[in-house]
Amino acid sequence: MRGGTRANAGRKSKTVAPAPTGPQQGEAVRADVLTRFQPGQSGNPRGRTKGSRNKLSENFLADMVDAWEQYGREALHKTATEHPEKFVSVVAGVLPKQIEVKDELSDLTDEQLAALHSALNVLAGCASGASTEAGKGNSAQTIN
Repeated sequence: MRGGTRANAGRKSKTVAPAPTGPQQGEAVRADVLTRFQPGQSGNPRGRTKGSRNKLSENFLADMVDAWEQYGREALHKTATEHPEKFVSVVAGVLPKQIEVKDELSDLTDEQLAALHSALNVLAGCASGASTEAGKGNSAQTIN
């Protein structure tokens, strides 16, 4: 086999040219080579015009709003019925990643909690009494 070990079989060896060291004495040098991409200098010194990215974003969002107003509701219904897995994925992507839950009852005193418990028992009794037929004699249920 030519070229060395079996792992390198069939591969051509690459010759690497030595790194340029700059113009040698007596060589002609083009003017643009000396000024092109000097250390610390950008290839685009004037850079992106101020506000061009914002302008693109604003135009894109305005177009999206127009499209949503025209097709949004219909697109949601069609996606929900024809591609429910995509619909659920979109909804999940829109929901916040973290939801803060505040415990409103932790600030109540024991007396206030007892009063709330009594009020809930009364409401449960009213709800069960209203949902049954009159005259059956059902008593209010207690929530524990």
